[in-house]
Amino acid sequence: MDLDTTSFDYAYYLAIVRDKIGNNWIRTYTGSGKVKVYFKIMKNGEIRDAKVEVSSGNPGLDRLALEAVLKSNPLPPLPEGFRENFIGIHIWFNYEE
Repeated sequence: MDLDTTSFDYAYYLAIVRDKIGNNWIRTYTGSGKVKVYFKIMKNGEIRDAKVEVSSGNPGLDRLALEAVLKSNPLPPLPEGFRENFIGIHIWFNYEE
């Protein structure tokens, strides 16, 4: 998971995000590939602007990765100490048979 900022010192929050998305990631697909998804988490935890940033070349794999993010909406609100209105997240999904 990569962030659009270097000033986000809340590892516990990123663990929550990773776990929630991971719980929504369906791994029953029989193909293999890597998909990179980008999305924003707004101050209130709402996910916006989710999109496939790097395609696997397989529309089915891309769709499953994007759906994992969208089904995780909303996430918990951003930590109180984080002053920005949103944080951008880049996350890789790796599918292996």
